[in-house]
Amino acid sequence: MYTHGGGWVGGSPRDYRALTGTLARLAGASILVVDYRLAPEHRFPSGLQDCVTAFRWAARKGTDGERSSGRSGGPTMHLSLVGDSAGGNLAAATCLELAARGERLPDRLVLIAGTLDNLPQADRVGIDDQIVTAESLAAGTAAYVGSNISSSDYRISPVYAPRDLLAKFPPTLLQASAIETLGHDSRKFAARLEDAGVRINLSIWPDLPHVWHAFLGLIPEATEALREIADFVSR
Repeated sequence: MYTHGGGWVGGSPRDYRALTGTLARLAGASILVVDYRLAPEHRFPSGLQDCVTAFRWAARKGTDGERSSGRSGGPTMHLSLVGDSAGGNLAAATCLELAARGERLPDRLVLIAGTLDNLPQADRVGIDDQIVTAESLAAGTAAYVGSNISSSDYRISPVYAPRDLLAKFPPTLLQASAIETLGHDSRKFAARLEDAGVRINLSIWPDLPHVWHAFLGLIPEATEALREIADFVSR
């Protein structure tokens, strides 16, 4: 399952056809790309609710498929969750919602330059990121969150989630560029997960734009990063 980026206010499954199609081919898997509701028309928790509902549906369909094939013993279909940027935020928050309710989590989690700490960050200011800036992040967060909930809520900023919920996370791959605004988020969340005993792979790539995976055919690292994801979710 894939949750796309776009600052909670943009993006669609159609926009991600090339990226998700390539990932599906490399992983030999089917991919469900969630067409979640966007802000500001639909503020928190609308988009998150859509992602949780989609994951539950995918998990249920996998279980039903195993039963119809005559297999038993619980849900054996391998189900991974991948998200980039704001979609990485939603992917992590989806896992937290499922963990809080004692439900099935994905077998693997991949966060591509996820927006994981939505409190104002001094270390974001002045970074030469041509795609995501501290100002654009603040605007997207305001559109998504509104005034009804604090940005420190762990469903908004997963980096502040309780340790007992993080401990339930599956093996997690975090990818980010060394020069992008959101690189700090990946490092901080990786440290929180590792402290909670989760097996993590923090993959920092040098001198690349935010979600460079989308630049297929333009930079070779796009395919290389998707191949790293495919290998990780196929284990």
